[in-house]
Amino acid sequence: MSIDQILGLITGILFGFLLQKGRVLRFEKQVGAMLLKDMTIFKFMLSAILVGMVGIQLLAGAGVI
Repeated sequence: MSIDQILGLITGILFGFLLQKGRVLRFEKQVGAMLLKDMTIFKFMLSAILVGMVGIQLLAGAGVI
């Protein structure tokens, strides 16, 4: 296993843990999001997008990417 695969595995486990902790995977939350009654999933995805944008900008500024 290479270091890239290990980092990918750790990232996936962490992301899955956060999905579970945020109760985003619950059926009621999924149905509520589809009916636009529960904004939990939308808030979770918005925060993930914002963290990703900041991370990419920091990595680009540091010359990593």
